[in-house]
Parts: sequence; structure tokens; C-alpha cells
Amino acid sequence: MMADKPLNLEVQLRAKSGRQVWAAQFVSPVHDDQGRVIQHFASFWDITRRIRAEQRTQRLNEVLESRVKERTQELQNELDRRHALEGVLTESIREKDKLLGQRNVLLHEVNHRAKNSIAMAISMLRLQMVRQGNPGVSEALENAIQRLDHLARIHELLYRQDSNDVQSVDMAAYLTELCRNFGHLRSPEDQRIELMSDADDITLDVDRAINVALIAGEAITNALKHAFPDLRRGAVRVGLHHEGEDDRKGAGRLTSGH
Repeated sequence: MMADKPLNLEVQLRAKSGRQVWAAQFVSPVHDDQGRVIQHFASFWDITRRIRAEQRTQRLNEVLESRVKERTQELQNELDRRHALEGVLTESIREKDKLLGQRNVLLHEVNHRAKNSIAMAISMLRLQMVRQGNPGVSEALENAIQRLDHLARIHELLYRQDSNDVQSVDMAAYLTELCRNFGHLRSPEDQRIELMSDADDITLDVDRAINVALIAGEAITNALKHAFPDLRRGAVRVGLHHEGEDDRKGAGRLTSGH
């Protein structure tokens, strides 16, 4: 050190008891009238408590930094795991959508083939009606043809619907079509009777729609046969009304009147 410069150091010392202590050492030069250093003034200040507190703080900071680093790595690992899981789920959803699309296409084709098969069965029954002369058998065959026709119209509607929805039937559209197309099964005398549909916006699954179709068909057939004797003119109204305020797929009430 330079003799004419003050000195300020923190030094580690050992007490007589062997205990280590820290001291702040201050050394200042003393000058004479000529500016020469004639002596030094030295002092020591015990800073052991402060140094130990700083050391404890440093160790705590090191522990904290280590824990923060470990936690940060754990969070990063969890984030990577979730990203990987999201990728798997996204791929699974894409595969599911693909399979659903293929399934809907197959169901769409099934409805088309079912409609064609029923139409073929109707044609064969009509041919059988022509070949035999028993009125009772003819009436039974006519009833069977009507029931098959109702089923065919269900599959016709499903085939014409959006391929993403091939398992539910818009019953208002079905009953409208049923009334409009019932004429080809009626005798000329029955054309004097008007058929009308009055249905709420109700969607049913295929199984329930088929049941409603058969019931509606039977109701229309019975009305045409028995409700207007002596060639009277009139109208048959077929209704399907929702029971409840919000559930459009819930219970419904099928009615027919003239």
C-alpha cells in the first residue's frame, strides 16, 4: 500500500479464544508540517455480526435461486408434457372426425340402399296383387305396401339430408311429404279428400320416427277409408305437436282430425 494514502479493509482475524472474527480496518497517515508521513493511525471495528448476516443472506439467496431453478424446470417439464398431450388429443379428435365422416357416409349409403330395397319389395307386392284375384289378399298386400312406403319415405328423407346428420328425422318435413305423396297410393275416389300436415319443429331418432311414420300412415289410411262415406269431400289434418317449452327432442303428441 502507499504510505500516504488511507486504507479501508475488511479482514478476518482470530481471537485469543480461537474464534474467528471479522474487523473493518481503518489506517490513516499522519503528516507533519512539511507534508511528510510521520506515523499512521489505525483502528479496528468488529463487523462479525454484519458479515455473518450477509453470509446467511447469501446462502439463503443461493438456496432460493436453486429452488426457483428446480421449480422452473418442473414447470417447463409440465408445460412440455401438456403440449405433447394436446398434440395427442388433437390428433385423436382429427381421427375421430375422420371416422365419424366415414361412418356417416356409410349410413348415408345404407339409407339409399334401404330405400331402393323397399321400393323393390313394393314393386314385387304390386305385381303379386295383379296376379291374384282374392280381394282379401289384395287388401292385405295393399296394407303391406302402404307400410313399406312409409318406411321408404323415412329413408328417402335421411338420404336427402346433410350427410352429417343421417340418424335423425325432421318430422315436420316428413309429415308434409307423407301427405303430399300419399296420393299415389289412393284410389281416384279418395282424391276428393285433402291431406294436410300441421307439425311443430320436432326431430326424432330413426327408430322413433319409423314408429310415428307407421302410426301416421295407419291414421291417414283409416281416415280415407272410414271418415268420408258416400263420396263426401273433406280434409284430413295430421299434426305432431311438442309437449314442453324447450326440449325439441322430447315428448310429442301425434294427432289426426278431419
